[in-house]
Amino acid sequence: AIFTALLVYSILAEIPLRATYFQPGVGQQLVTTGTYALTRHPGVLWFAGHVLSLVLIVPSRTTVAAGIVWLAADILLVWVQDRYFFPRMFPDYPAYQQSTPFLWPTRASLRRCLQTLGRHLPE
Repeated sequence: AIFTALLVYSILAEIPLRATYFQPGVGQQLVTTGTYALTRHPGVLWFAGHVLSLVLIVPSRTTVAAGIVWLAADILLVWVQDRYFFPRMFPDYPAYQQSTPFLWPTRASLRRCLQTLGRHLPE
């Protein structure tokens, strides 16, 4: 439940919902605060928590194998987005790549996340 709440918060509350999911074209606002100050792809962290929870609840070879494949596919997807798509979509993305870790949080990124969490939420 915690990872679901975090995933919903990161993907549906922090980024501009209307511009991202309901309007044609590309949303123009790059979100760099809150969980997006923690890592550039916080949804991967929350999904990894889901996978780990599933493996702990249903411990089997199949669950572990499926979890590894799902998580690897998710990481590959965000790597492609991070490398090829987002730098072309958002002019400030290269600076964001320099200031915020890709997937693994650091002390500095955790501090920035906590300092900016809940601020500047879009409409």
